[in-house]
Amino acid sequence: MTTRIIGKRIIETREKLGLSQEDLASLCQVEEQNIQEWESGENLPQGTALFSLSQALRTNTDYLIYGDDDLPSPRLMGANLIIALVLLAFSSSILLLFSGLSSLATKAPASAGFTIIALSLAVFCILYWMAAILSSVIATRSTNEKILQELIKLNKTKK
Repeated sequence: MTTRIIGKRIIETREKLGLSQEDLASLCQVEEQNIQEWESGENLPQGTALFSLSQALRTNTDYLIYGDDDLPSPRLMGANLIIALVLLAFSSSILLLFSGLSSLATKAPASAGFTIIALSLAVFCILYWMAAILSSVIATRSTNEKILQELIKLNKTKK
């Protein structure tokens, strides 16, 4: 029963994307027979095949297995992570900066204040750098998806 439901989800998602079984097999780097077996419920995709299938169908493994499509997309989760990193960078830098300035205003050695200020700048730069890298990864993935769709369209027109 469960394998048939999973197979039905695979079929529905594949058809929404306008992919043939051959296209999906090519995207997942498996034999077309595997796709047929998954869709008929004879077999279930396992491990990396399940992950590749979810990526090719632009969904997540939880949807394919459990039907839970309320989960946020990887792109949305990545965008939220970028926002969190930038906010963390800004807030931690401000806190460290104020701590350094307050230690300069007290009778603490000046070197301690300047060290804390330098640390605040370093924390900000590192976290902001991480957010920039994550942003470029998301942009690259989006571009790769567009290229993949164009290749599928070209492949269909050749047939």
